[in-house]
Amino acid sequence: SVAVATPSPVARVTIALPPGDQLDHRSNPALALSPDGTKLAYVGMHGNGPRQVFLRVMDGTEAKAIAGADGARVPFFSPDGQWIVFSSMRDAYNRTLSPAEQKQLATDPSYFGEIYIMKADGSGQTRLTTTPGYDGGPFFNHDGSRIIWRRFDENGLIANVWSMKLDGTDQKQITDFGSMSWAPYEHPSGQYIVFASNK
Repeated sequence: SVAVATPSPVARVTIALPPGDQLDHRSNPALALSPDGTKLAYVGMHGNGPRQVFLRVMDGTEAKAIAGADGARVPFFSPDGQWIVFSSMRDAYNRTLSPAEQKQLATDPSYFGEIYIMKADGSGQTRLTTTPGYDGGPFFNHDGSRIIWRRFDENGLIANVWSMKLDGTDQKQITDFGSMSWAPYEHPSGQYIVFASNK
């Protein structure tokens, strides 16, 4: 049987962003709170600037834009608070695209989404995936030893749940229904992964 934890009391807080900043409504979720509750990572834009990851301490008002994290989505802290994993489409903007890639960008920008990991201070950014097609929605498993995410095929019609080590090795496909399987979430026990599918 699966143990059900007693829910904790709900606390509601209002966090004002710096003037000119706004959350990215396309990134779901757009923010992540560190496990110890001291740091906040969010995806937003400053004025008309690019979508990127911002970091701030909860008892402060200054937000730091992370250099190189342009085009980011869905940041997630590791259980020990030392790492942040996120997806980004920066590969579509940091190089010259072929005509076929330019057409792909115009019709489906998410195609260029890949998984990245960085230290909680924004340093040491490393790309973990290179497979054509969207890789997104990453998060750490219960003990922080693996990353779980969803991978779409090149046509964007089939998605599966995958997992890998923090250095991008040992990539394992978890679902294989030939359908859309996504929005995975690991049970706190680490024994189950709950996900949605149109199988």
